[in-house]
Amino acid sequence: MLKAGKSSVLEALSGIQLPRGQSICTRCPLELRMKNTTADEYATIRNILFHECYTGITRNAVGDQPENIYENIVDLITNYIKKPTAIVLHVIPASEDFTNSESMKISKNYDPNGDRQLIVVSKIDKYDKGIGDKLQGIGPGSMALKLGCVAVLNRTPEQIEDDVPFYKMRQLEQQFFQLNKAFQLIPVEYLGCEQLIKRLVSIQQARIRSTLPGILDELKNQIKQKKSELKNMPPAVTSEMECWTLYSNLIKKYRDLIYARVHGVYDNDMQLKMEEPKKDSPNLHSSPSITQTTTDEFDDRIAFQLHKEHKAFAKEISQSFSQFFTLKYRNYVLKLLEENAGVALPNFPSFNIIERLYHHEHQNFREPCEHLIESCVTYLKDVLIKLLNQIFDKEATYKNHMIHKLTDIIFRALDESEEHCNNDITKMLKIEKR
Repeated sequence: MLKAGKSSVLEALSGIQLPRGQSICTRCPLELRMKNTTADEYATIRNILFHECYTGITRNAVGDQPENIYENIVDLITNYIKKPTAIVLHVIPASEDFTNSESMKISKNYDPNGDRQLIVVSKIDKYDKGIGDKLQGIGPGSMALKLGCVAVLNRTPEQIEDDVPFYKMRQLEQQFFQLNKAFQLIPVEYLGCEQLIKRLVSIQQARIRSTLPGILDELKNQIKQKKSELKNMPPAVTSEMECWTLYSNLIKKYRDLIYARVHGVYDNDMQLKMEEPKKDSPNLHSSPSITQTTTDEFDDRIAFQLHKEHKAFAKEISQSFSQFFTLKYRNYVLKLLEENAGVALPNFPSFNIIERLYHHEHQNFREPCEHLIESCVTYLKDVLIKLLNQIFDKEATYKNHMIHKLTDIIFRALDESEEHCNNDITKMLKIEKR
């Protein structure tokens, strides 16, 4: 595909001469957009037709080119030709076998039936025998494409150097096809740049007619979606008073939601889940347990969760103390009573005994209390931030900024409360130890 005449074809289509230099072919993709307007200004929606011209498919890296240059170029081309609305225009020299073209092989992966491919046969002055059948998709080396083939005559290096104008080149092209016997029996629609332009315009009109209804439907759906999103957006905040009112309302909703969760008022999305006893359970008469679950992954039932934390705390406390109802503990108490005989009236144990029994358990209080405080603070941080995001979900203007600030305030308040609780526990344990 290198030096196949792709840039020359674009020049003939557009009438614009591209930059050239010594031993230089096109080394970057070109995009040619066709705009038709009689006014000074035009809308971008009128970008109806455009052509993409890519660099030749290079297999071997040269100089400072990347080693994967072939893959890069193929990926670039594939990104466009895989679209079902794209028309692939192959530029192949007349002397080459169309079926061996690299671009034909790539396009076959995305258009196996050849419904949206067109061949431009360049350098037609170097044609081989049987060019007429080849252009019409007949015989070896040809491709029977739905959009067909068109042969064009490129400007020679001498004509380019002499700056032969494009209109003059089209006259020479017409004379070439008329004077060469190999082209005299070929239908005129296969020959010349003028026929190529007509073919492209006809193809583009057909594509517009076939794709425009779908585009209009997609635009209608997008407009409907955007209108729905716009309708759901909150009103714009245009003054400091409106901003303060909005903030106050959001904070009030947040406080009311927390108040409801703390006092056991929950959403209607909760459901009762019955857990039947297992069949292999030894207790066949046990009743099914009832647990409440929410559809959310995180449970925001604050009162219920704090109650569970306190139940776990009570269990941990009971497991931390000595086993009061064991024979070993009974013997220990009897030993203390015997040691303090005569200090108090019979059947009235000395207060000293109560203190000794308590001091033995005193050290077991701190750890369960600290665990309770830590677990409650961790849960409250999570649930309060979740409820905060729930309230501010539809506030688009200052949402992130306010959530960030309020999160800092919530965390700071909970950290201070945790510190106060730990200090109070320390004070109470010191008082009880006296």
